[in-house]
Amino acid sequence: MPHFMLPDGLLPEDFGSDARFYEGVLALAAMSRLSPLLANADDAGAEPVRLRFSAARDEAGRRILEGSIEAILPLICQRCLRCYQQPIETTFRLIVVSSEAEAEVLPAELEPYVSGSGTVRPLDVVEEELLLALPFPPRHPPGGCRPPAHSAGIERQQLSPFAELRERISGSASGGKKGR
Repeated sequence: MPHFMLPDGLLPEDFGSDARFYEGVLALAAMSRLSPLLANADDAGAEPVRLRFSAARDEAGRRILEGSIEAILPLICQRCLRCYQQPIETTFRLIVVSSEAEAEVLPAELEPYVSGSGTVRPLDVVEEELLLALPFPPRHPPGGCRPPAHSAGIERQQLSPFAELRERISGSASGGKKGR
């Protein structure tokens, strides 16, 4: 049965042979590394992040943190420069280790999570996973927006540093000679 209140931190003894299940929500504003990348994380109407995870030990005695994250992130589209809502659904399976040296000896198929203090903060795990799941660059889905019009009265193709070269090539291809 899942705990519906997320712990601030999981201690090594919270990872037992029988899995403990947790479920809850986290505020985007509480994520100090993620919130500067969002359009309005401090907004009281921002959707909270939903988290479900389990803490257990595998057959080798390693601490395993496994779960799923659902979020709707307010991002600035880099095409139209307007805010849009980016749904994120991701899963994770992490092996909690105490040092980089311990992480280095894990088999390649296992993903380490280094927790130097031994305590694992779910907020930190969620923030890390959301940062990894962010689209780059953030943009509306195809067809969802258009780039803003230029106010300088110049066509977008003319802004290209290669516009003059393109004119010379097309002029020489049509038989005309330019230049010299």
